[in-house]
Amino acid sequence: MKKLFEIYEDNGRFILEATDFAKALLNQSQGKIDSLNGVDLKELDIPLEPSARILQICEVIRHVSNGVEFSRAFSQVASEYEISENSVRDKCCRQLGLTMQEFKALVQAYIKVKNTKIVEIIKSSVSARTEKIDNAFIEERLGK
Repeated sequence: MKKLFEIYEDNGRFILEATDFAKALLNQSQGKIDSLNGVDLKELDIPLEPSARILQICEVIRHVSNGVEFSRAFSQVASEYEISENSVRDKCCRQLGLTMQEFKALVQAYIKVKNTKIVEIIKSSVSARTEKIDNAFIEERLGK
């Protein structure tokens, strides 16, 4: 699969640039395009969201940090994103290489003594495709 765009960060702003392949495709179908280089997504008001997996894991941790029991946190996140509770649990455990018991213990350690092991595990699990956005979101929500 060929890439159409490259996304990078420049001074805290995410920039979207069309690849040469994308420009060629667009030129074939729409005529010449003045310039797609350096399009600022903030100016276009296009929201940049983390991957669903990272978003849901961070949301579970946020709910638990706010005093919600784990089982209720999984349920709330599932309801918010209209997915199954098992899907949320899977993202928080199996996809991070953790058991439920390990996930709960790491989250509790993060909340109680600011142990950042869970943050490190989450960061190490992001895909290369969404790495910048996911890591920025994790830092914003959970810190370093």
